Amino acid sequence: MYGVNPRDFIVPALYDPNTLTPVEGCFLICPYTDHKCNKTTVENSIAAGCPYAGFIGPGTPCRALNADEYTPMKNNIAHSVKGSGFIIFPDPAIEDQKTCYRARKLFAYKCEEAGFATMSEAEKFELEYVGSVDNTLGISLNVAGDFKKMHWTEMTNVNIVGEVTSLALDCPDFNKPTADLTGANCYCKDKIGHMSSQAVLKAKTPTNPFIYHRPIYKVNSDSTWYNR
Repeated sequence: MYGVNPRDFIVPALYDPNTLTPVEGCFLICPYTDHKCNKTTVENSIAAGCPYAGFIGPGTPCRALNADEYTPMKNNIAHSVKGSGFIIFPDPAIEDQKTCYRARKLFAYKCEEAGFATMSEAEKFELEYVGSVDNTLGISLNVAGDFKKMHWTEMTNVNIVGEVTSLALDCPDFNKPTADLTGANCYCKDKIGHMSSQAVLKAKTPTNPFIYHRPIYKVNSDSTWYNR
């Protein structure tokens, strides 16, 4: 992690200065929509055992990046999160992300909600070169805005995998004759690889789970389904 402005990078258990309500997560990067930050990058990092989210941070433009442009999040891993692995939103410092923003080169596994989640205002979101392994709600990509314009999400080179022994078993003692498959060592839930993407009228704040009665992946306004 480098190029950190003290207000850009927020650690867990602090408060949103605008609402004085607590925010939760392990890495919160430029999380306030009224604050434009730049040159703040978190890369090659791991977030594990976090509340609400492993990483909450901005995406990059969908166009080809110039040599001097930065990527806020890359080569990061979120796992065993009590919530979503990554919540991605458009960077308020980059105007064209309101049209399209992107996340790439990330990996999430064993998260209790979605490995990757979006519910911000933008016409398009792209997810590229990521892995989602054994996340309870898989991948949940949504965009918000006026229905007079086309909205959609797109995934390219995305790998979605179920339980794999090389990472972690839902029941470590599964092969033992005396295994208790309902005990404390087990987390056996019905799981989803990918949730249908939606275009919704009302976006959600990425940082505060207390503002809405429903979690980030659930819609609280009119919506339509469209993705590819």
